Amino acid sequence: VLARHQNKPCYALELLWPGNNQGHPVYTDADIRKNGYVLMLSATTLNFGDMNGNSSSGFTGTMNFTDKIQSRHDIIKKVWDFFETEPFWRMTPRQDLVTTNAWCLADPGREYLAYLQRTGTVSIAVSNGPFRVEWINGQNTADRRTRPMTTNGLNLASPTDGDDWLVHLETPL
Repeated sequence: VLARHQNKPCYALELLWPGNNQGHPVYTDADIRKNGYVLMLSATTLNFGDMNGNSSSGFTGTMNFTDKIQSRHDIIKKVWDFFETEPFWRMTPRQDLVTTNAWCLADPGREYLAYLQRTGTVSIAVSNGPFRVEWINGQNTADRRTRPMTTNGLNLASPTDGDDWLVHLETPL
């Protein structure tokens, strides 16, 4: 997604539609969440649908609003709600600042937000440190874990429990 729109606004239409049988994979709930984070960190606006069938068949094969699969919408809403708590509008996608296993939004020298789809480590090329380090559980963003400050952003290790994690680096006030 990011390679196709670079730093221009992007409307992600028909990119994440669980149940759509027209060239989409089968999505688990974890896939929906993880793809939601990647799309947001790629500076897109997501048009989310949960239809079964094709782009015209509506929710679960009908156009009846009551037939939607609410749990899928709740997953995406949790991702959106997390981003409402972050000043993401000040940041731009900066894949050049992170190791290949992560996605990154950054306001270089001030703030960095990186996402890992699984536990592990990430290095973020930072400037003007030191930075506070906070790990945020992708499954439950209320689960936030502070780590020692970093001056270089190298080898930041996520907690070993959970699945996907965001790391937020911010200059101290």
